[in-house]
Amino acid sequence: MTAIRTSLTGISTEEQRILSQHDQYIQEEHFVNALIRQIADLTEAMVRIKDLIDHPVVTDVDVSLLPDATLLNSLKQATQALFDSLKVTAEEAIENLRNTTQEGDPIYTIVQSFTTLHREYEQAYQAALDKSTSHEVVLNQLRDLEERLNVIRIRLTESRVALNGAGTPEQQFSELRSQWCILHDARSQLVEEQCSMMTVLSNGQIRATLKRGANVDKITERFRDAIKGSGIRGSKVEDLYKSIPADADPIRKYQAILDELELLALHDPDGTDSIPQARTTNLFASGFTLSDLDKISTRLTSDSWLDMCLSSIDDQPYFEYQTRESEYISFIDASAGQQATSLLTVLLNQGGHPLIIDQPEDDLDNKVIPIVAEQIWKAKQARQLIFSSHNANLVVNGDAELVVCCDYRIAGEQSSGHVKDEGAIDVESVRKEITDVMEGGPEAFDLRRRKYGF
Repeated sequence: MTAIRTSLTGISTEEQRILSQHDQYIQEEHFVNALIRQIADLTEAMVRIKDLIDHPVVTDVDVSLLPDATLLNSLKQATQALFDSLKVTAEEAIENLRNTTQEGDPIYTIVQSFTTLHREYEQAYQAALDKSTSHEVVLNQLRDLEERLNVIRIRLTESRVALNGAGTPEQQFSELRSQWCILHDARSQLVEEQCSMMTVLSNGQIRATLKRGANVDKITERFRDAIKGSGIRGSKVEDLYKSIPADADPIRKYQAILDELELLALHDPDGTDSIPQARTTNLFASGFTLSDLDKISTRLTSDSWLDMCLSSIDDQPYFEYQTRESEYISFIDASAGQQATSLLTVLLNQGGHPLIIDQPEDDLDNKVIPIVAEQIWKAKQARQLIFSSHNANLVVNGDAELVVCCDYRIAGEQSSGHVKDEGAIDVESVRKEITDVMEGGPEAFDLRRRKYGF
């Protein structure tokens, strides 16, 4: 472009100087426009921040009804004081930024002076071009180059602004991975606590434990998909991922494996650099060779690696049933009666909202009914119990405080039900219904009594 300008003849030295400065003036315009755009972006960002301050997310929560109302009110007041202070700062910042477009502001004055100088230069530049009419072809080339250079500079400025807006994505990603590990640990801890609670509530009949990181099927399949066609043979992939739950800290083990796979995803298989064995110890420990790692690097991409990062390992709870002291079987192998008894024990040992259970005797062994009845005595002190049952032992031995007997309005039609009778067990009509429905009537009850020799 400089050579094109110097080839122009028939113009003065001053006009040559004006033409040669055009590129520098364009750079000045981009510099000023970039600063003005940054001020506009900051103004928009500060307005969004003020809007967040003006609309806190928990203002509609009535903390006075919560257990720690005093503490929560103190927190709410302290937070509101902080927000009020930040709001003043944000409003001042917005006002200062908006003042840059008003007369009297230093930035506004400088920009106006700059605009005036550039307008004068453009007039001088156009006059110098007009004097060189005999070089129309050269001038057209010059204009074309200047337009293309201007487009490139605009794109470069926009790219820089976008890059600055993105912050430090690699650092942010690393921090988010660390936060994810912390949250995963917290979730695992909560599940472990619930497993321990279930063991206690079942009176030891159920042993509930949590195996952290035990379910690796999903991430194993993701890795296989990512390296499909690499020719990796044997059980190396399975051995790699089986090492995760076997580790004392499965989630950190998984992250370490991901770090090693990232090296392979970024490795150039056609380059001269070799894969550092010291930084891929987990892969080598699972039987992968340098040749295997080279094969993986030809298939593993940054996108597929990121896809694996977004796949979490799952904890696996295990439930066992105690057959005798210190002896357990898998809960799924326990009988329906054993399962029902232990689960009903868990429910009855909990307090809280009313508990509704439909015909538990269908899955309970008759010999455990008295044990369940004793549990009912204790449980109904902490919560309301509602049972639907045809078993007299649950109703009578459980000392039901209210018995509701349901029947059909028209016998034999089995439709249009209604409450036939209700009351405590000491109500004669209720005792009669219990005897008729659950015992087969007085005669059957007496016949069993005589046969048993009572």
